[in-house]
Amino acid sequence: MFQIFAFFRKNSIEILFVILQILAFAILVQSKSFHQAKFSAVTAKWMYSLHEKREKWSNYFQLAHQNRQLQNENARLRSVLMNNYSSDLAVYSQVANDSLRVQYRMFPARAVQRTYRKNNNYLVIDKGLRHGVYSGMGVISTEGVVGVVKDVGENYATVITLLHSKFRLSTRLVRNTFFGTMLWDGRDFRTGAISDFPSHADIQIGDTVVTDTRSAIFPAGIPVGVIKSHQLNSAIDNIEAEVRLFTDFSALYHVYLVEEVEYEERRLIEELIEDER
Repeated sequence: MFQIFAFFRKNSIEILFVILQILAFAILVQSKSFHQAKFSAVTAKWMYSLHEKREKWSNYFQLAHQNRQLQNENARLRSVLMNNYSSDLAVYSQVANDSLRVQYRMFPARAVQRTYRKNNNYLVIDKGLRHGVYSGMGVISTEGVVGVVKDVGENYATVITLLHSKFRLSTRLVRNTFFGTMLWDGRDFRTGAISDFPSHADIQIGDTVVTDTRSAIFPAGIPVGVIKSHQLNSAIDNIEAEVRLFTDFSALYHVYLVEEVEYEERRLIEELIEDER
């Protein structure tokens, strides 16, 4: 308190000068309409600028929340639009909605850790058992296929990606439906390989590759990549093709988990078949 009084005593002349200046300015503004208009305009401009800056900062801090909302909405739309319905009728025709059943649902996750230059690459995502994640669940991005969930913890899960030596993916060409199995040769994280196209397959550079109906993990038609090059391997009478992958694994962050609604039923059937063999 003593220091405050000492400050005012030491600077009393300067403080009095500032107060008188403020009073003089206030009297000038109040006495003249021109000055009032100018002062109001300057004040309004300053307030608008301050409000604009505050809005920008507010929007910036809300980006994370908005991104989560957009991801949830995208997951919902993908569940509806991306080949996620199958018919219970023997012949598909114009049918009511209650004759269709949902095969897949999608919900968002984030990659909190990733590799893409090793022989066996993986992701760690921020979803686990308490979010409904299970081993064998498919993972995609906005660009295309990412991989399959392997190990699941309470809050996190690991995903083996297309860039893994043991990962195999059933694929087909969009243009003519020839199918083959996608794998990674371990060289370039931007490319994959298909080595079992039949020798008579009509393959062209630029053909789009998507997931095939043989895959029980992914809906048919999920983008994978485009044919970059191809050649006939006469030793095995197959066409080998190099595929430029759509998913950029070096910048992967937002992903979607693909839940197969009838997963448990399919798993039980597969176990029964295995037991009978």
